[in-house]
This record gives sequence, C-alpha cells and structure tokens, in this order.
Amino acid sequence: PNGVAISDNGGNMAIATSGLYTVVLDLRNSAKKLSVAPAKVYGMGDCFGGWTSDVAANLFTTDLTAKTLTSPALTAAGNIRMYVSHPWIPAWWNAEFNVFGTEIQYRNDGGDQTAVAGTAGKTVTLHFDDNTGSIQ
Repeated sequence: PNGVAISDNGGNMAIATSGLYTVVLDLRNSAKKLSVAPAKVYGMGDCFGGWTSDVAANLFTTDLTAKTLTSPALTAAGNIRMYVSHPWIPAWWNAEFNVFGTEIQYRNDGGDQTAVAGTAGKTVTLHFDDNTGSIQ
C-alpha cells in the first residue's frame, strides 16, 4: 500500500485516513503490485512555466473538505496540460488528462488530446469523485 494503511472491508479496500489517493496497479513483467499513495497532480507546459515534470510550484493543492485538487494560478497563456504523478508511471503523458467543458477526459493510449487554452491567472479545479472540473 506504499505507506498508506489499508484493510479488507468485506471484499472492498478500506483506507484508514480520509483523503484523495492515487491507486496504481502494476501488472508489468508478470508483477501484481498495488500502490495507494496521496494524489499528486501537476501542471505541465507553457501555462505552468515549462516542460520539466514534478515541479513543486506546479503541484495542485488538496482540499479534503471540498474533495478537490486545485492548480496554482497559470503563469502564462498557452495550452493546459496536467497529469497524475507516481513512481510506477513511466512518463507524465502516460497519466495525462484535461478538462473539456466540465468533464475530465483521460489521454489513455492515444496521442495528444485536443488543446485546452488557458490564460495567465486562471486556476484548474478537479473533482475526481464525479470526473468533473473547471477552469476559472
């Protein structure tokens, strides 16, 4: 569980501490590994000041009461790119997603998603409970 306390709750996974988590199942090379870790979402690209992954200044903040993740203010105009970071995910674009209208859509195995424009000063708020988000 990667340091997060989990238990069996009638065949379901129960997590001891309420929060927003990334659950990664690794089935590569005949492995069967599970990781449960606090969610880390980062912004990437021109709107966030560059193309270096896992930049602390681009980490979204967690609001446990609202159950949201919110980006820092975009630093410039450009296309919004964001991803979930986890040590088992080989490259940031393997966990990329974006907000189209109000719906979070995932890149999956395809190429680049349709561009979503952002302007300096706006923030992105994500609600993974219902796969929605906003850019304001």
